Amino acid sequence: MPTASVTSSLQNNILQLLGVSNTGLARSTAALAAGNRLTQASTDIAALSAATGLQTQVTSLRAASQNIGQASSFLQVAEGGLQQQSQILDRLNALAVQANSGALNDSARRGLNTEFQNLVQELDRISGNTNFNGVNLLDGSLSTNSAVTTSAAQGEQASGSLTFAANINAGETIELNGVTLTEGVDFNAAGTADQTVSNLAQALNSDSRFAGFSFEAQGGTLAISADAAGSAGNQFTIDQGSSTATFSVSGDALGGNGVFSLSGGTDEGLSAGDTQASGTVNGSLLTQGTGSAASTQFNFNSAADIQAGDTIQIDDGEGGFTTFTYVNGTPANANEIQIGSSLEETLQNTAQTLNDFSGAGDFGVRQLTATVDGNSLVLTGNQNGDVNDVSGNAIDVALGTTGGSATNTQLDNGTTGGVNVDNVTASGFTGTIEGFEANFTGADQATVSVNVGGETFTANISDTTPGTDTTVTFTSENGGSFEVTLAAGQGVSVNSQSDTDALAAQFDTAFSGLNFTQSREITSFNGTGQLNGASLELNSDNFSNLDVESINVSSGLGGTGSIEIRINGETFRTEANLGQSIGAGERVTLTSTSDPSRTLEFTNGNTELDFSTNADARALEDDFEEALGVPGNQGAAFQIGANAEEAVRLSIGNTSADSLFNGQDINILSAENASQALNAVQSAIDRVTGVRADVGSFQSALDYAAAQVDTAIQNQEAARASLADTDIAAESTQNAQLTVLRQAQLASLAQTNRLQSNLLSLIQ
Repeated sequence: MPTASVTSSLQNNILQLLGVSNTGLARSTAALAAGNRLTQASTDIAALSAATGLQTQVTSLRAASQNIGQASSFLQVAEGGLQQQSQILDRLNALAVQANSGALNDSARRGLNTEFQNLVQELDRISGNTNFNGVNLLDGSLSTNSAVTTSAAQGEQASGSLTFAANINAGETIELNGVTLTEGVDFNAAGTADQTVSNLAQALNSDSRFAGFSFEAQGGTLAISADAAGSAGNQFTIDQGSSTATFSVSGDALGGNGVFSLSGGTDEGLSAGDTQASGTVNGSLLTQGTGSAASTQFNFNSAADIQAGDTIQIDDGEGGFTTFTYVNGTPANANEIQIGSSLEETLQNTAQTLNDFSGAGDFGVRQLTATVDGNSLVLTGNQNGDVNDVSGNAIDVALGTTGGSATNTQLDNGTTGGVNVDNVTASGFTGTIEGFEANFTGADQATVSVNVGGETFTANISDTTPGTDTTVTFTSENGGSFEVTLAAGQGVSVNSQSDTDALAAQFDTAFSGLNFTQSREITSFNGTGQLNGASLELNSDNFSNLDVESINVSSGLGGTGSIEIRINGETFRTEANLGQSIGAGERVTLTSTSDPSRTLEFTNGNTELDFSTNADARALEDDFEEALGVPGNQGAAFQIGANAEEAVRLSIGNTSADSLFNGQDINILSAENASQALNAVQSAIDRVTGVRADVGSFQSALDYAAAQVDTAIQNQEAARASLADTDIAAESTQNAQLTVLRQAQLASLAQTNRLQSNLLSLIQ
């Protein structure tokens, strides 16, 4: 082979090797410069794929770590506001305690109240202005549940008066609430009418037969008022016709026979009959029982049992009956009941008519509540005991229908005795009552009292060892009254203060087995659409921090419709036989599945609620959710991980003054108001403490989340580095080898070029 050809072939080989070396050296230099060995996809496709995924995870986790840091700052701002509110509530608590002192005059209390009201406003300012980057934190904007508020205000008290133009003569009588009072026996006349009325008021206030009512002499007028708010006080009667003394009356005329009742009592807030007791009276001091309301039940088999012209009669309270007549078509007056398309609808119409009735002859009707239970109409007294007419006799009812039967035609099956809290209207009278105190006032005589939620109830017991069952009334200034029945032969002989202490201990024992609940309207229930005019009432022993969690309406397919509302983890459910609809004005009870003494009472408005199909049930469920604001706000969302499901929502409760004090306007202008304010402030302290605990638990969870994310970043970064990062030592060695090899190849190429040049020179 010619020498020129050999040289040319050698040059080509060296150039090829030099190309490979240049490529390797370029890759190695790039890997060293970038710190990444995967500068090209072709380097290691599998490693590139895995490393890219890991890098994406690391990048996402670093962003999540920033989110967690922001969330922590978010919660720290909220905690700062809550700390300030806690300090304010501590001061409000101190002011309320300070104001509840008999040593203060009105001027001093006004000064304390000025500071009190300014601090309440500051609570609201903090709630409305605590924010993070424009997001309000404490005004309820971040609460995920629907907060339930209930009415704690009292309704109106019934009242009336007797005015004497002239003095009462010897032996004349006055008949009040079925009791005949005789001058010279029950009270004494004095020289003037004004003095006589003063004596009469004093006698009535100390007469146990008029427990639950207060009497005040106002010149020649005897003013009468119910101790407890509510329409039950309207049942008190003044029989002018049967009295021999001459007087005029302010009150409701009942029927033209000179009989009047007190008027003006309303059930718009806590009222008589809204506080109930359940459980067992312990010990032997008191008789057993917590009382029950008289009732009767009208039972029917089918729609054919009620025909046009059939009647239901209810005692009018004055010896006659108020008659309600069934009609086809629209009723022409308040005493007519429309026959519906089914028995259920007819009974619903009946309940609504009876509950709405007012006018002449309503004395008996207004003492009853009508409800529907399956194929039965139930009439129940509004208070424990028998339902009586103006003469004190149990009222009668009569069923004049084509079919059906009555379980009781006279409402005389109610019971009293033991402990009766019908007339309690103090909002704090819930749960377990304890802490009775007694003061010795004489042989077998004592003054016994108990403070409940800032309201003091006191009874003067004239005989602590009664020979017969004896009812004693505990009265308060603003919270109504309750009665206990001392058991015959089971009293405590009192001869010293230590004896009265033992008596107080027995009262504590008697009450220890009882639980007290209240029925309060849910004021946050805002019914619209088909729920227009409807209302919801909660009977419970705890009304603080209530949140509605869920609502479920099951369709009436097969006649098994039901409504279920979950509040604070407690499920309230209707009976399984609710049917397929709820009639206009019908009342439905949802009972707690964990405690039958706690209930939700739903009263329908003027529209029949149909849930006979799944679609209808869902529509009603939506309306309930809207009425109760379920679900609430969605809280503040934070992505704290690389995956979509790794997100949290931070929920912070509402700490505005309106929420903390359950809508009450509180002040400390009097000792009584200070007691109520103290109760409200202590409840608010519990609420703020609960919100702070929530914030703390979120913060704790975020701390763990931050640690987990940091660990994940470290581990995944290490995994990515093992796949993609340059091994500097190994790569440097390889780069040096490639450099030396390239230099050798360049030297060889140079020698080859010189050899070829020399050959060309020789040829020339």
